Amino acid sequence: ESRKANIAQLNTELDELNTQLDEAVANGQTIKAASLRTQIRLRQSLLETNERELERAEKNLATAQAKKGEIDAELAPYKKQLDDAKAELDSGYAQVNAGQAELDKARKQLEDAPQQIAQGRAQYEKSKQQMETEFAKAEKKLAAGKKQLDAAKSQLDYAKAQLTAAEKQIKNMEHADTYVLGRDTNIGYVCFSSDTDIVQSVAGVFPVFFFLVAALVCLTTMTRMIDDQRTQIGIMKALGYSSSSIMLKYMIYSGSATLFGSIIGIAVGAFAFPAIIWFGYGTIYNFSSLVYTMDWALAFGMVGVNLLGMLLVTWFCCVNELRCAPSDLIRPKAPEAGKRILLERIGFIWNRLSFMQKVSVRNIFRYKKRIFMMLLGIGGCTALVLTAFGLNDTIQGVVDKQYSDIVLYDYEVSLAYDMTADEQKVFLDDCGDNVAEAMFLYRTSADVSANGSTKSVTLTASNGQGIGEFINLVNDGEAVAYPKAGEAIINCNLARMMDIDIGDEIKLTTADMDTLTVKVSGIFDNYVENLVFVNLDTCTEQWGSAPELKAALLKAPEGADVSACGEKISSVDGVRTMQMSISSRDRISNMMSSLLFVVAMIILCA
Repeated sequence: ESRKANIAQLNTELDELNTQLDEAVANGQTIKAASLRTQIRLRQSLLETNERELERAEKNLATAQAKKGEIDAELAPYKKQLDDAKAELDSGYAQVNAGQAELDKARKQLEDAPQQIAQGRAQYEKSKQQMETEFAKAEKKLAAGKKQLDAAKSQLDYAKAQLTAAEKQIKNMEHADTYVLGRDTNIGYVCFSSDTDIVQSVAGVFPVFFFLVAALVCLTTMTRMIDDQRTQIGIMKALGYSSSSIMLKYMIYSGSATLFGSIIGIAVGAFAFPAIIWFGYGTIYNFSSLVYTMDWALAFGMVGVNLLGMLLVTWFCCVNELRCAPSDLIRPKAPEAGKRILLERIGFIWNRLSFMQKVSVRNIFRYKKRIFMMLLGIGGCTALVLTAFGLNDTIQGVVDKQYSDIVLYDYEVSLAYDMTADEQKVFLDDCGDNVAEAMFLYRTSADVSANGSTKSVTLTASNGQGIGEFINLVNDGEAVAYPKAGEAIINCNLARMMDIDIGDEIKLTTADMDTLTVKVSGIFDNYVENLVFVNLDTCTEQWGSAPELKAALLKAPEGADVSACGEKISSVDGVRTMQMSISSRDRISNMMSSLLFVVAMIILCA
C-alpha cells in the first residue's frame, strides 16, 4: 500500500512538473524548461522502477499464497484420515460400552451360564486389544498430520519474510541517475567529423588554385590559337565572310571545348575525387557504400562562369584582330619593338652576360603577357605541389608532437568510485610494478560557452602538483602556469575557434549539469582534442563540494611493455575503463594517414 501511495504521489508530481514545463516553454524560459525536463525524466524513471518493484512484490505474494493453497490441499487428505481415526475411536468406545452391557448381562446370567461369562470375557479382551491397536494407528496419523502442518506454516513464514525483505529493499532503493549522451560522445563519430572538417578545409582552398590555373591555360590557348590563325582570318575576311561569322567559328570552338571540359570536370570532381577520398578513409572506418549527391546549382554555376569567361576572352581576342584590314591580317604581324631594359643600364651585370643570355632577358621583357602567364601558371602549380608536401609533413608531425612532446602518460584510467588516500595507495599496490607514476584527478566531458558559441571539451580538475610529469603544458615552447582558483587554461585550437583570449570569461557545463564560470589565464598547445584545465579549488568553491577524483593518469616503467602492463592494470579492482596512449596514437595516426590519399590526389592534379 505504501508503494502504491508513492506511485500516486509521483504521478501527481509529474502532472505538476508537466504543467510547469508548459508554462516555462510558453514564457520562453529555456534553462528552466531544460531543468524541468530533467526532473520529469527522473520522476518517470523512479515511477517505472517503483511500478516494476510493486509488480514483482505482488507476484511474490501471489506465489506464496499459491504455495499456501497447495499445502492446504496436501493437508486435506490427512485431516480426513484424522477424522476417520476419531470416528473409529468413537466406534471403539461404542463397542466398549456394548461389551460392558453384555458383561452386565453376563453377570446376571453368571449363576446360570458360567460358560457364557467365560466367552464374554474372551470377546471383551479381544475387542479391547483391537481398540488399542486402532487408537495407536490414529495417534500416529495425527502426529504425521501435525508435522506436515508445521512444515507448511514454516514455508509460509519464510515466504512472508522474503516479501517483507523485498518491500524493505524497495524502500531503501536509491533514485536512479539518467544520462543523456549525444552523438558527439562517440569517439568514432567525433574522429569522422574531424576528418570531414579537414577535407572540407582542403576543399575550400585548392579548387580556387585549380580554377585559376585552368583559366590561365585556356586564356593562353585561345590567345595563341587566334594569333597563329591570323592569316587564315584575313583570307576569310577577304573572301567576304563577315566578322560575326568568323568570330562565331572561334566562339563555338571555345564554347564547346569549355562545355566538354566542364562536364569532365564535374564528373571527376563529383564522382572520382569523392570515391578516392572515401576509399582512403575506408581503411580505418567501417561504413556503408558511398552515396553520391550532386549540387546542381553549383555545377551549373561553374559551367556558366567558365563559358562566360572563355567566350569573353575569345570575343576580346577576335575583336582586336577583326578590326584590322584583310591586307594587314594576311601579312605577318610585326614583331614587338625592342626596347632597352633596365638591366642594360647596369653595366657590371649586362657586360658579363653571353649573347643568348642577353636575347633571353630582352625577350622576357619584350613579351610581357606570355612571361606573366608562364610565371603565374608555373607558380600556381608549384604552390599546389608545395602545399601538398607541406600538408604531408604536417600530418606526419602532428602525431609525434602530440604523443611525444605533450602527452607524457601511458594510460588514462576511469575508476569505479572516488578513492580515499588509503584506497589510492592500495590501488597502486595492486598495480605493482606495472605503474611507475600516478596522478588522480577529476575528468569529465563538458560544454564550453563563450562569444555566442558552444564547443564540447574534456574538463580536467586537479591541484596542479606534478601535472607536468604527465601533460606538457606549453605554448610555443614556453611553459604555461597551471590555473589558480577561478581560472582556467584552454588549448590553442579551442581559443582560435571560439575567439577566446587570455582574460576572457568562459562558462563550463558538465554532463551532470554542474556549471563553472572561470577566467582564461593561459593558452597551451594541443593538437588532437579540446581540453580545459581548472583548479580543484574552483570546483569546490562554485559547487559547494569537492569533485570526485574518479580518473587517474598512469605512467609505465621505463622500458616496460606498455600493452602487457595495460592488460594487468585493467584487471585491478576499481578499474572501470582504461585507454592507452599508444592506442590513441595509432588511431590518430591511421586517421591522419588517410589524408595521404588527398595529398597524392593534389600532387597528381598539380
